[in-house]
Amino acid sequence: MNTDFYTRLDTVQEFSRLTEPGRFVEIPPDWIVVVADVKGSTKAIQEGRYKEVNTIGVSIITGILNKVGRQSIPYVFGGDGATLCIPESMREVVRQTLIGCRRMAKEFFKLDLRIGMVPVRDISVGGHQVLIAKHRVSENYAQAAFTGGGLEYADHCIKDESLQSKYLISESEQDGEADLTGLECRWQNIPSPRGETVSLLVRAMAATRVERAKIYLGVVQEIQRVYGSDDECKPLLPKGLNLTLDGQKLSHESRVRTFGKGGFNAVLYWFSIRLQVLIGMLIMGFGLRFKGVNWGDYKSQTVANSDFRKFDDMLRQILSGTPQMREELEKYLALRHKRRELVYGIFTSKSALMTCMIGDYSGDHVHFVDGDEGGYACAAIQLKKQLKEWDT
Repeated sequence: MNTDFYTRLDTVQEFSRLTEPGRFVEIPPDWIVVVADVKGSTKAIQEGRYKEVNTIGVSIITGILNKVGRQSIPYVFGGDGATLCIPESMREVVRQTLIGCRRMAKEFFKLDLRIGMVPVRDISVGGHQVLIAKHRVSENYAQAAFTGGGLEYADHCIKDESLQSKYLISESEQDGEADLTGLECRWQNIPSPRGETVSLLVRAMAATRVERAKIYLGVVQEIQRVYGSDDECKPLLPKGLNLTLDGQKLSHESRVRTFGKGGFNAVLYWFSIRLQVLIGMLIMGFGLRFKGVNWGDYKSQTVANSDFRKFDDMLRQILSGTPQMREELEKYLALRHKRRELVYGIFTSKSALMTCMIGDYSGDHVHFVDGDEGGYACAAIQLKKQLKEWDT
């Protein structure tokens, strides 16, 4: 009965309106929160494997949406994993897809994927809510936003040893396959338009939703004051997007897309992806129209359809700016932290990474952005440290 809940949800046009508690509605009680993250992601990132970690996170979203419909369920990409909400009727097909993604991560990348499902009813019993809003990012892309503490509690449920047995999908379950059609990794690292790329996490710590909303609004306004408008602080611009023929970078897509299809298909895809990149360089460079797509506009669409900023019980944003801008923002955040209003994490690099999910090239494509060298996952180290010190 509630399978079309998300598709019917009204959209919020301005991101800052997501700081208003009244913009969120409660997700149906017969839905399920799906959580997946790479175990040991911090160590993998320290070993320089951040692109592999990102690719696995996006594969989860891609595989599930390929099975249940690209517009039907809300999701959020977290850098080293993903969280989605699904109706109960989709449980089995999603479970099989998660298991398939776990097998792929283990076989190709030698990384373990922790996967689980937590019913919204159980989250409510635990004293939390899954509240959702939908933000219109561009003409072709609407993004889910979450609050209420429910996603964080679901993550806790699959990591806490006393709760895992109820919610975690056991390693012994191997009866799943994943269709990862549409996942693409064909771009070079994207240099910051203004010198450095900042991966930012902020979590308000006030007792009430209204107080937390005021804190988030203050942070959003401070970012705008320091870094400028959305167009000014985006970590990617059309002129900075360049396709790559680097074999190592292309190998991530090639491995994922040929999982379970045999050695011959893997070799075939190895040649195919390079041919497609060469064609892409040509038709984008000359701004040609090819197979019904205006490739002269594709890079601009890519920037418009990027998830450089989102909200899922915390603010996540990838920013382009100068060291002076970052220092000014850090002073603001440090002051608010000292006043016990928020915790935060910041990680700086020179460029951004982008992993793509393509429905069709004419508009239905989403581009997941993270900071290079670990991005969100490295920023989370600082945030978690502040959380541990909160009550000490």
